[in-house]
Amino acid sequence: GETPLFRNKGSLSLNTNYYHTGGFNTSQGTIVGTTAPPYDNYAAQSRFRYRFNDNNLLSVSGRYGLRRSFMSKDFGVKYLTEDELDETDLNLMVNFDHRFSDRWRSMTRYYFTNYRADMNVALSQGDTVSQTSFGQFFHRLEQQVAFAIPERLDVIAGLGGNIDRIDQNILSDVNEIKSFFAYTQANWRVVRGLEFTAGLRYDQVIDYGWG
Repeated sequence: GETPLFRNKGSLSLNTNYYHTGGFNTSQGTIVGTTAPPYDNYAAQSRFRYRFNDNNLLSVSGRYGLRRSFMSKDFGVKYLTEDELDETDLNLMVNFDHRFSDRWRSMTRYYFTNYRADMNVALSQGDTVSQTSFGQFFHRLEQQVAFAIPERLDVIAGLGGNIDRIDQNILSDVNEIKSFFAYTQANWRVVRGLEFTAGLRYDQVIDYGWG
């Protein structure tokens, strides 16, 4: 669904999705049950846009996904396992577009994502065989400036930074990586049919030097 807001200056959209599969068995001679797990998948996504005026536009979008699966396997001789998996992911993006003039433009972006998975394998008697938990958070902030001369020159430059954090129970420490980047690119149309493109990018990862 989608609807205009604030006297058509803004708009809001929302969509949802549900998917289910019963799984299947590719080894019916040795395993009773399914080798590919049945699961339910839920997803919801929304976007909000608001134009303050001809020069300023704000856009916010988000997505949430959930997947749950359960699989029971019978290997014979009273050896039964139950596999459970819960996965969630959340994404958020904010973009602000500002136009200074016909030639100068600024774009500010923020992106966030969070993924988590909890996996558990247990015997039907209740004993846990293995249990794994994994989580990841990612942040990115970016500022971009563009300059254009119609049919002649386009220049884009930007800089930003990332924070990537991983948390899992297999490792003893929580891992976090911070990085920064800067880039620029120019397209120069010399004459009709002839164009030059030049670009440069620099990345620095704090824990591992630069490259």
